[in-house]
Amino acid sequence: MAKTKKPRERKTRSDAKLKTLARVDQETLWRLMNPTDSTVPAYTPEDAMVYVQGEHGISVSESTLYEWHSWYALNLRMEARENAANQLMEDMARNPENSEEQIRAAGQRLFMTEGIIERDFKKFTGAAKMTDESIKLQQAEKKIALLKKAGARDERKLAILEAKAAQADAAGAVAHDGKLTDAEKAAELKRIFRMG
Repeated sequence: MAKTKKPRERKTRSDAKLKTLARVDQETLWRLMNPTDSTVPAYTPEDAMVYVQGEHGISVSESTLYEWHSWYALNLRMEARENAANQLMEDMARNPENSEEQIRAAGQRLFMTEGIIERDFKKFTGAAKMTDESIKLQQAEKKIALLKKAGARDERKLAILEAKAAQADAAGAVAHDGKLTDAEKAAELKRIFRMG
């Protein structure tokens, strides 16, 4: 009988150990390494590794700690930029003269500008792509509106042509009607063309 293999247990990536901690625990670790009070000394990487081991039972290397630190800093910057963009859009929305499109574009520009300032080109290109896509969407919407207008114009033209064709058919019928006198034909043709 052949042996069946047990599925291999997947190991948690070392850099994910810290990233999967609860948000409050990550905030605490960040504050220990980056205190806001200048009188409080910052934890060294060694202090932080000891803290994580003692507090959460997780053993991490110094490189894992640095990778998490960079990742968390990026998340904080992104969150701050997003909050600033949202605040700008809320402020602009209070003015009824600002369209939704203007508000959204201003928020995206602020987000992108802060990305450039921070030299966060990866996020900047993502935001730029998003802006390009919204511009393409706006252009497509304008084309659709123009096509609808052109379609409505064509429908009006078709209705006019159909009316003229009906008028010509009626005039032809009058002209070929042998029961009417020339005077009656002339009167009937005037009536037909007056209606059109």
